[in-house]
Amino acid sequence: MELPKKLPVRLSKKDREFVLEELHKIDYMTVTQCKGELSREYYRLQAFYAEPHGSYKPRDMEPRDFFVHFRQWNFLSFGYINALIQNDPQSLLNTLYSFNRYNQVIHNSSGYDHGGYAWKALYGYAANDDVYIDFVLPRSLPLSVGRVSCHIVTDCIIALRNPEFHDTAVDSAERFLQNKRSNNDRALVGTMLSILKNDAELFSHNLQESVNNHRRAKWSYSWGLLKLMPILSYGMLAVAKRYLSNDQWAQVELPEHPLWWPEFVAHNEAQGYQPGEHLIEFDGELSFMNDAESMMEIEHKTVEEMRAEYYHQRKEYQQGNRGLEK
Repeated sequence: MELPKKLPVRLSKKDREFVLEELHKIDYMTVTQCKGELSREYYRLQAFYAEPHGSYKPRDMEPRDFFVHFRQWNFLSFGYINALIQNDPQSLLNTLYSFNRYNQVIHNSSGYDHGGYAWKALYGYAANDDVYIDFVLPRSLPLSVGRVSCHIVTDCIIALRNPEFHDTAVDSAERFLQNKRSNNDRALVGTMLSILKNDAELFSHNLQESVNNHRRAKWSYSWGLLKLMPILSYGMLAVAKRYLSNDQWAQVELPEHPLWWPEFVAHNEAQGYQPGEHLIEFDGELSFMNDAESMMEIEHKTVEEMRAEYYHQRKEYQQGNRGLEK
């Protein structure tokens, strides 16, 4: 299978080969193939739970069990490329709507306090999804404790939603940028800081830098096609739309980059920044996928609670290893 010669973003020959390689790994490039592969995976897992390995007892598989094995990032990759192939920006909004919910059914702790939810929140903004944003970062949360880039970005978002934190968040971001940072971290924090400062010129510059540095960021290589998807930058643009003054927003200059999808931004503007809906309506055994929002979970813990949990888990692990050595 080949990609269409013309796509709304410009991919090099090497990028195209990489896209096909990644999509073949997950066994689907169309909605029909996606539904078929997930259905087969459901029945494979159902058989596994009926006759598990080792000391596990047989039981019926629950909907949440499916999400333990479901690779949400594969779904995002498929949905993004499918939207490009169809040249359908609404399809990307629908993909993000679905991905955010699928990704949050089985919540994996980031190892930080709520400062670790910056990227989740920006994915929510990229999807115009207030329900998800409020779920990930409730307005009642205080500023975070950590000082790495995700904490600073989270604090900027919290301060935009709660102006009493404005000065503290600006000070933290400025202090962060005074030290040696990666180009990607500097661009992300600089972009969010420019929104707090209501500065369209600074925002435009930093957003361009964010898109420029996206594919070179080390963490983006951990998730396959993510390095071709500047979704965080779309999210920060959506934040700016909400919080820059009207006169400053009118002065914003959009990035120019092969991976930037201008039609997606234009579509968002034209349809009033409304959220999407589920990309795929599942039926039969997989119909629970349509109601993933009801299964979403998150537990905001303090740094002290997370550290205590970590030390407890490490102690149990060490005791278990000593038992094996005997």
